[in-house]
Amino acid sequence: QGYQLTYMGGASVNFAGKGLFYEGHGFDTVLGREELQPLLDDPEYVNNWGLYDDSLFEFSLEELRRLNAEGGPWGLVNLSLSGHAPYGYPAQACLDRQGEFDGNDILFSVECSAWLARDFLAQAEAEGLLDNTVVIVASDHLTMRVSAWEQLIEGERDNTFILLGPGIPQGRQRREASMVDVFPTILEAMGFTIDWHRAGLGVSLLSDEPTLLEEHGEEFFNARMREEIALQERLWEGLAPPSQELEPEEPQEQVVETPEDATGEEPAAVQ
Repeated sequence: QGYQLTYMGGASVNFAGKGLFYEGHGFDTVLGREELQPLLDDPEYVNNWGLYDDSLFEFSLEELRRLNAEGGPWGLVNLSLSGHAPYGYPAQACLDRQGEFDGNDILFSVECSAWLARDFLAQAEAEGLLDNTVVIVASDHLTMRVSAWEQLIEGERDNTFILLGPGIPQGRQRREASMVDVFPTILEAMGFTIDWHRAGLGVSLLSDEPTLLEEHGEEFFNARMREEIALQERLWEGLAPPSQELEPEEPQEQVVETPEDATGEEPAAVQ
């Protein structure tokens, strides 16, 4: 469709094969820690994942200006990390605004993440960079155990998925849906017509078509997702480091939502 596509994230693009994924899916520019850290005024202003979000959003705003000046359609994917479990990585801009961080309070970091994202969008809108543009704010997964865990599990937990833009109906939908429904929903929000409002395994949430969760329920859906591992293993071929024969070590407990949700997620630099 002629879109200029850019991915920008504070962490390494080598983590989980993100760089290969975006380059193989039509992105023209893929930038992570290795590419962006040397451009910082202070290259030492990083955390163990990578760039702080105040730096990342500054670079992202510059990229938006460049893309907008090209004159054609564009897309920018920005992956922030301020609210990453277990404690978050609040940026200096947030410390200046919120005060001292105790090193443990994830809600401090979540406030930081939300404020930086809102400020980024406000600046972009003020410069006219979001005209005729769909904005998506989304989480990638539910959080693991954090300092606010007891508060989180008191009620239902949901992933975040927010659409902003021309023609998007205002209000909050309450539907049984999953992250596979994000893809077709974004396509329809952008004005594309898709057969039966479906793409991949998902259903557009802007339609009245039932999602897989609505048709089959959460237990069945999760069981099938965990059952179909052949494709997952094929997708990860070549991305996992080669195995080495090592002396067995005492396993360390990883606190996650359920045993099946364990990801071993760590910054690429320390894997």
